[in-house]
Amino acid sequence: MTLSDESIARGLENVKWPARMHFAARNGRLVVADGAHNTHSAMRLVEAVRDHVEFRRVFLVFGALRGHSLAGMLSELKQLAPEVLVVRSRDPRSLASDEVAEEARRQGLAVISVTED
Repeated sequence: MTLSDESIARGLENVKWPARMHFAARNGRLVVADGAHNTHSAMRLVEAVRDHVEFRRVFLVFGALRGHSLAGMLSELKQLAPEVLVVRSRDPRSLASDEVAEEARRQGLAVISVTED
């Protein structure tokens, strides 16, 4: 079977890849892991959590890389009213935890922990 370029383009325009989320239960709590790394993927994460998860309280473990939209990602994620635990990855492009925490607080998020590891 041969597919035309037009068919492939139409298929790619209409495909839906909701997220690369991972769900796990830990001690009676739901843990959602996602690698959202830009404003759009953070927006989609918020949509997916709202659509598929019942929750009363959200703890967000969050760090970011330099060159990604820290303000944009946090702006989207704050819709979940999370309590934020700021971390820093080993990636050399990662932002310092204090810098991430400062932006989170500027946006009115409740930062409950800041660590460099």
